[in-house]
Amino acid sequence: MAKNMFKPSNPEREIQVAKLIAYFATFADGEEVSWIRIEHDTGYSMAIPGRGRDLVRYALRKLKRPYEAVRGTGVRLSAPASAVTILNGKFIRIDGAVKVAARTQNHLAKRHLEQMSGEDQRKMIIAAGFFGAVRTISKEASSRLLK
Repeated sequence: MAKNMFKPSNPEREIQVAKLIAYFATFADGEEVSWIRIEHDTGYSMAIPGRGRDLVRYALRKLKRPYEAVRGTGVRLSAPASAVTILNGKFIRIDGAVKVAARTQNHLAKRHLEQMSGEDQRKMIIAAGFFGAVRTISKEASSRLLK
């Protein structure tokens, strides 16, 4: 029974991902691929309410092929000229996620800090410091990348 534990839960999805990995392996660095082209070449629907675009993102992640989203159009595969842009997008995502976490921590502290045990209060204050430090580093690194 332990052998089946790591088998793909959806073999059809794994076949689709494998086909997309083979498809994207043929593209050159920096090439822009539209959703329409992917749909035409692979036969998988790239409609917004569908799961085709998620399959593409998953396949590119498994292929270890960074990309940038071209809003509403498709994806642009990484290239020397776009590597910093892709990396900057990751910094922006980190900053946004930490901003949300810091806001949640702040709301929790305002609402519950006084009623918490001393150990939990200490952990809450450490978390606030951590979120502040990560945001500072993220913003500084992001501003240096943009120069």
